[in-house]
This record gives sequence, structure tokens and C-alpha cells, in this order.
Amino acid sequence: MITGNVSGLFSPDCSGSCEKGWFCPQASTSPKMVNCGGDSFICKQGSASPMLVSIGYYTRESDWECPPGMFNNRSKLVDSTIGQTSSVPTSLPLRNCQLCPQGTYKVGVGDDLSLCTPCNSMTSLISTGKRTACVCDRLEGGAPYQELFFNSSSASCLNVSDESLLPDDLLPSNTSLTRFDQLICERGKFCVNGVSYPCPVLLLSFD
Repeated sequence: MITGNVSGLFSPDCSGSCEKGWFCPQASTSPKMVNCGGDSFICKQGSASPMLVSIGYYTRESDWECPPGMFNNRSKLVDSTIGQTSSVPTSLPLRNCQLCPQGTYKVGVGDDLSLCTPCNSMTSLISTGKRTACVCDRLEGGAPYQELFFNSSSASCLNVSDESLLPDDLLPSNTSLTRFDQLICERGKFCVNGVSYPCPVLLLSFD
């Protein structure tokens, strides 16, 4: 997808293509309009929407923490025993990662619910579907605007119709939210939702 980040454009080529790690819906005003959204998505150069990581591929190694937009719901433990062959289960415990509550967002990795930050009540109480940002409907203390961008580092809404506030550099390329490539799962590992885990040890019983 191409973008139009200056006024007075007269060619359908506009300002060029969307940058890798980001996607740009129609009528985007920046080459970094929307971050790709986490470890299970990749956005190649010119993406109009995120693409799910292929089965058996990953974008990052496991760090045993929930990805952006999610927290570890310890109230509902997951039985993740893999390949059990005896009465003594051994497994690789996978986090029970669930979306942060509506009205909150989370840009980094981590398990605690407290990392899900409330959206600014002066701008919006609604978070995106991936819970990695808030949906802006107005500037703080001001009237509604049509083109707003949520700056996750300052938890504020910016008017992107003001060219001096374009969100090109608000989030560095290739963070946990801006994956643009995927790797095949190596031998000795398995990959789930874009994350690579080591295969677990199995204990055998000799009755």
C-alpha cells in the first residue's frame, strides 16, 4: 500500500510504499501508519494489512513472557503437557496469555495485568483489537478530529493532519510490534504464534 504524507500530491504513486514492520490502510498519511501488532504478525514492505506468521515459523525466541497486548491470566492455568508417555508428566509450561481488558493497552512483553495501561479518558476509552494501542477519537481537552494517531510512548493522541506530527519515528523499526520477517522453526524447537520454544524433556517410567 502507498501513502500520502504531504499535501498537494498529483500522482497515484503518492509518497511511496509503507515501510516494513508497519501496515498502511487506504488513505494513510505516513509510511509507518499502524504497527504490525506483535510476534504472531509480519508486515513486509508495502503491506496494507498484517499477515499471520506461517505455521512452523517464528519471529522471536521465547522469553517466557506474554507478548504485547496480552497478560498471563493465572486464574485459569493451562495444562500444556506435551508428548506425555508416563505417569510422571513433564512439560514446557506455556503462558495462559489473554488479551488485556478493553480500555487498556500494552506495548511490551510481560505477564502482569498491571502492564495493561488504561487508555487516556480525555482521548478514548477504547483499545484496538490487539490491545497494543488505544483508538483516538479526540485530542486531549479538544474537539474530535478525523485523523489521529496514538503515541504509545506518551499515551497521547496526535493530529496527523499536522505534517509536523507525523508518526514516522514514534516507534523504532523491528520492535516486538513491528515484525517484518519470519524464520522456520529449527530442529529441537517448536513454534507457536510466532514464538520459538525448546522441545521439552520427557521422563519415561520403567514399571
